[in-house]
Amino acid sequence: MDYPEVPVGAILAGSARRFPNHTAIHYYGRELTFSQLYARAAAFAQALGAAGIGRGDVVALHLPNCPQYPIAYYGTLLAGATFSPANPLLPPAELGAQLADCGAVAVVTWAQAAPALAAALPHTRIRLVLATDRAQALDPTAPVAVPGATDFERFHADAATEPPDVEVDVHTDLAHLAYTGGTTGRSKGVRLPHRNVVVNTLQSACWGSGALPRLDAHGGLVLDQVEPPQERPVRLGDGRAVTVTPWFHAMGTIGGMNVPAVKGDLLVVHDRFEPGAYLADAERFRVTTLGGPRRCSARCCGTRTSPPATCRPSGRSPRGPPRCRWR
Repeated sequence: MDYPEVPVGAILAGSARRFPNHTAIHYYGRELTFSQLYARAAAFAQALGAAGIGRGDVVALHLPNCPQYPIAYYGTLLAGATFSPANPLLPPAELGAQLADCGAVAVVTWAQAAPALAAALPHTRIRLVLATDRAQALDPTAPVAVPGATDFERFHADAATEPPDVEVDVHTDLAHLAYTGGTTGRSKGVRLPHRNVVVNTLQSACWGSGALPRLDAHGGLVLDQVEPPQERPVRLGDGRAVTVTPWFHAMGTIGGMNVPAVKGDLLVVHDRFEPGAYLADAERFRVTTLGGPRRCSARCCGTRTSPPATCRPSGRSPRGPPRCRWR
């Protein structure tokens, strides 16, 4: 395959033009279409630029899965800045070490996790703190008051909804500065230029949908499905996924956010794994993909809440019942 040499923001730009009225994010009743998501991300990028944050700067996202995450993620990249994910459950010492190591100058935090951030701030270069919470995730007009922080939605509410004109070198400018889990010691930063993120996204998306990438007339990234319906019954723009895959995980951002975005999938987002709600939404939305937990007890298969077409046997565990793999 030939991979177009474009920045990561081209993923959302292409889908916003190709699937403007398709729902991109569903979060406990709140929905954002692709065009709405792109407009809010562009506004966030404009607001970052007005705050003096852009190419070469690092913006940390200290959030669980929520609609604010893709807005801030794509907005950061459209501004030419670098995205660095931070687990919102990190204790202050580890959080401070990561934020200091990546050199973040701005952070978007979750109100419940703000005390840990406040304790870490003196050891960082951060000069802009934006705060949000679950109430604002459900209703963007809900105010958020965190000492020393600016309300996330108010920060970009009145900004222009066209992305800033920023030049990005896809081979050298970093899109992601993510961190390992720390199982072999202190977490280590992983540097991914825009080129790497786009190629990783396309490798998964094209293989999974039988498609080839191209650019639209405005430089947005789109896919053309080359395999017929009998081979790929789920067509581009028709996919529906339920996910609890954490976006603050290095590959969660690529596989759990960018891949559905470039395919035009509806992504039903859960901020925690509650099996009843997870399976209920799988049935409600007639999902084609389940993201997050890879295996479940065989006893759930064949029940009303388990979509049989997506649950297939994958062998017998030597120490328990047959396992099933969610696809």
